[in-house]
Amino acid sequence: MTPRSRVSPYSPGSLDSDAKAERTAREFGELMARAINATVSPAPVKFLQTDRDDFEGFVAHVDGKTPAPMQLGNGHYLFVYHRLGLRRPERYLTTLEYAYWYQAQTPEDSWIVRYEYQREPVAPYRYPRCHVHVNAVPMTYQGEKPFPDLHLPAGSRVTLESVLRHLIEEHGVPPLSPNWEEILSATEAAFVKIQNKRVLAPLDSN
Repeated sequence: MTPRSRVSPYSPGSLDSDAKAERTAREFGELMARAINATVSPAPVKFLQTDRDDFEGFVAHVDGKTPAPMQLGNGHYLFVYHRLGLRRPERYLTTLEYAYWYQAQTPEDSWIVRYEYQREPVAPYRYPRCHVHVNAVPMTYQGEKPFPDLHLPAGSRVTLESVLRHLIEEHGVPPLSPNWEEILSATEAAFVKIQNKRVLAPLDSN
C-alpha cells in the first residue's frame, strides 16, 4: 500500500477514560478526513468535543465551532455531520447520528438529497432510523405528505464512502487524488474491521 492510501490507526475497543475516548474520536475524524480529502474536498475535517457531562462530540468541517458545508469541484456543496458518544457498560465509541447533505449552495434549504441516521430517536418515531430525503416531486406522486419530507428507507447504514463514490461517479465531482478508489476501499475496510471486532449481545440495542 502506498503512503497516500494509508489510513488512520483508529481501532477502538473499550474506552475506560474520557482521554482515551477523545483520542479515539480524533482518530475517527482523521479516518473520515482521509476519505473526504482524497475524493471531493480539501476542506479540513476534524472532531470537536461538546460541553456535556457525558463524553460526546462530532466530526465535521467547521466554521468556528459550527458544522459547515464544504464546496465541491462541481460548484455544489457537501455537508457532513457525524455525532459520536459512548454507549454500553464497556464504553464503546459509537455513532449516535449522522447527516450527509448534498447541497446546491451553502444555505440549508438548497439541499438536493439528504442521507440521515438516528441511533436513538426520540419516541414516538415512526420512520426508518437510516433514511434518505430527496428534494424533488415525481410527477406520479399523489401522496398527502410533501415528497421531500418522506423518510425513504436506506437499509441499516449509508456509508460515507458510498456517498463520496456517488458524487464522483454521478454528479461530476472531480476526484482530488489519482488513487481515490484505493483510499476509499482502505477506509471502508477499516470501518468493517472495527465493526467486526465488536461482538454485541444479540438483544442489546445499546
